[in-house]
Amino acid sequence: MPVSSQARLAVRDPQTGNTLPSGASGELWIHAPSRFIEYLEDPAATERAIDADGMFRTGDLARLAGTDFVYEARIGDAIRLGGFLVSPEEIEAVIQAQPGVAAVQVVAVSRGMADPVPVAFVQPAAGAEVDEASLRARCLEQLARFKVPERIVVVESFPIIESPNGPKVQKLRLREMAQAILREERQDQHDAFVQLPQG
Repeated sequence: MPVSSQARLAVRDPQTGNTLPSGASGELWIHAPSRFIEYLEDPAATERAIDADGMFRTGDLARLAGTDFVYEARIGDAIRLGGFLVSPEEIEAVIQAQPGVAAVQVVAVSRGMADPVPVAFVQPAAGAEVDEASLRARCLEQLARFKVPERIVVVESFPIIESPNGPKVQKLRLREMAQAILREERQDQHDAFVQLPQG
């Protein structure tokens, strides 16, 4: 919730800049007495971050809830599904809560000309077995259809890279893996169709 009673909040579409209604996810913009004035000696950066009304773009994905807001993710971590910005953590939380799941990462990948779809990578707990069909069924119960992973792939570990802040999951590598999986499935479906009896 805003600390100051003078604070103003808005959620806008990060691509068009249009203000979104309460409950819709978009980029959080704020104005408050404690807001910084400008980027030091960088007027171009200030102009990109603060509009003519003094509203500051936070770079956070959020939705309004009355006079408060709900933080969802950093915009850079959000994925676009079904035309909406979605926090992968929302999908991950549903899968993570299922028995036998030690860790999960969700990425979005494109299927040719179609809209991007989510793909989940699951690391099972020691000695546990996880079933893709069961996990997808739980997702269908708790998530909107467009948020349900197209595939849930079991992996022993996630690709990791060392960073100044410690080990970090390589989302780019996961997207490449997901893309390869969907591409292979499309090829298999094509081959199966071609082999159907003609007549």
